[in-house]
Amino acid sequence: MINNKKPQRGLVIVRDKYSEQGNTSMGFKEYLIEAEHDASDFEDFLSSYFEAALWSSTDDNDNPMDSNYDIEDIAPESIERSKQETQAFISQNKELLEQTPEDYNMGQAGHDFWLTRVGHGAGFWDRGLGDVGEALSESARKFGNVDIIVGDDGLLYFEG
Repeated sequence: MINNKKPQRGLVIVRDKYSEQGNTSMGFKEYLIEAEHDASDFEDFLSSYFEAALWSSTDDNDNPMDSNYDIEDIAPESIERSKQETQAFISQNKELLEQTPEDYNMGQAGHDFWLTRVGHGAGFWDRGLGDVGEALSESARKFGNVDIIVGDDGLLYFEG
């Protein structure tokens, strides 16, 4: 079971590398994520989603993205898009996520959401979650594939 606590509204703050350096020219100091569920669970889901995206994707030279980039290198618009998509996935699949075993957490779910939606070859369906895993996989695939592109500005953009 993902979370047996009553869902609550919360704000999650994801800081970018520019705010840490005191650079406000990017126009973003932090991203406030309003979540209709436990804020720490959403933060775990989202950060694991980004981590899976980076280690499972490669750049134009076939180097793993996470060897040269980290979450702070993701473009603000891609963070916003990911935030919206992950919130939508969680909201649409709340009942299924609550049916997962106690040792399955939101971090694993975020990781599996990325892997399943991009057809990585692993994800919800191979976690031993049975029909719940199959239903979560079907839902994740509906969100479609995403490619990570390195922009001219050196930031990572999620396209597709």
